[in-house]
Amino acid sequence: FKKFFKFCDVTENEKMYRIDQSDKKIKRLTADSEQLKSTISTLTSNVKELADEIDETEKKIKTTEEKRAEEVAKYTSAAAEIDNSISTLDRAIQTLLTSQGNLEGSVGLSQLKSLELDAGHLLDKAETSSLLQMTESQVQALVSLQTKPGEAPGYTFKSGDIIATLKGLLTTFKANKQTLDITE
Repeated sequence: FKKFFKFCDVTENEKMYRIDQSDKKIKRLTADSEQLKSTISTLTSNVKELADEIDETEKKIKTTEEKRAEEVAKYTSAAAEIDNSISTLDRAIQTLLTSQGNLEGSVGLSQLKSLELDAGHLLDKAETSSLLQMTESQVQALVSLQTKPGEAPGYTFKSGDIIATLKGLLTTFKANKQTLDITE
């Protein structure tokens, strides 16, 4: 019986020791669990804050992209308009410069007959209508066109001022285009 009592006593001591150790372990794990729950709560709050910040940043990016798209559309439209104007001015200047050589001092017979008829018609209308008021020099020019039907009047190119104005506009438009490109 002593052996059995000793066995029970030793077993009881072992069991008590293990229970005590388990209780300590449970307390330690419970404290760790509470600490981890607190950490989870803090991290969840941080995740929510970061998610809100991400949403706000994405909205800002979207707004910025939309504004940029509008700016690009405005730039594209303005650049196309300026490019078109520059092209038109280039063509107008070339046309005037080309026509300068073609018109200098020559008028065709069909133009001469047409000028004679138009001059006579205008003179007749000027006499009968008060709406067509002509200066004396205009009347003299029409009379000279009508009274010299056989001679081809000479033509002197008088578009130099127009060409200079167009070249000035061309320079201005190119400067505007350059400014627009730099601003973009």
